Amino acid sequence: MTQEDLAFGICAVSTLSKIERGICSPKIGTFEALMERMGELPGRCILLVGEQELQRQRIQEEIALAIRLGNRMHLVQQLELYRELSGDNNRQEQQWLSLGETVLHWWSGGEAVNIEQLLQRILEMSGMPLADEESGCQAVGSYTACEILIRQLLVACRSGLREFDGDILQLRRLLEYLTAADLNLRWQKQAYISVCYQLADLSFLIGEYPGSIRYCRDALILCVQTGEFRYAPMLLSLLASGMTKRGDTKRAGEAKAFACVIDKMLAEQSCLLKFIEGIL
Repeated sequence: MTQEDLAFGICAVSTLSKIERGICSPKIGTFEALMERMGELPGRCILLVGEQELQRQRIQEEIALAIRLGNRMHLVQQLELYRELSGDNNRQEQQWLSLGETVLHWWSGGEAVNIEQLLQRILEMSGMPLADEESGCQAVGSYTACEILIRQLLVACRSGLREFDGDILQLRRLLEYLTAADLNLRWQKQAYISVCYQLADLSFLIGEYPGSIRYCRDALILCVQTGEFRYAPMLLSLLASGMTKRGDTKRAGEAKAFACVIDKMLAEQSCLLKFIEGIL
């Protein structure tokens, strides 16, 4: 990665050069963005960034999870926590806050066309242009977690227009991008699972049931490998629908049963956490 690739949309190349030579220290927001673009965890330099910054990153992951799972209550809670931690209100923090508020507006009945415009404006905060049909996605390491999520939401906005071919192409490019990044970070794994689900859903809508089953399977494998079982119920339900269409009713029934089991397990885990918090 060149200095220009690393600094693009984050800081000036001259500033990056000074940071590399030890002439100046980066601001916390700049440091986080640079580390993320290089595929590194800011937590590896905890002495520099501190616990508060690591907490901010964890909340970003929870905001993304709430949006991908459609959990309004969790999103509202995480946005409140994020506002409390967002002291200097830098560009990255503005992106996450604006994204969360836009999604809440969408869930409250905002029109998809208006939401798409708002999402594009949030994306432009980083200086990253939307990838067009010919150029596709940027080079590996050039997208942050927030930017990947925005691109997924832009596809979701257009899905009501039944532009399936273009949407599937964009999602496949995102999947290729994440695969090329080797899924080193937790947010990359979550994004990969979520993009697979979107592809499986669109494939099901156009009648490509083998493709839908395949994407569900790939996502579920990563769920098991990473322990991200919160995505599993919706993946298993979609997998069951695809199997039913293929005539495999026995395994479809098993998939539905597993979806119910995991859903119950997650609900019990949530109740347990609330109980523990209540007695502390």
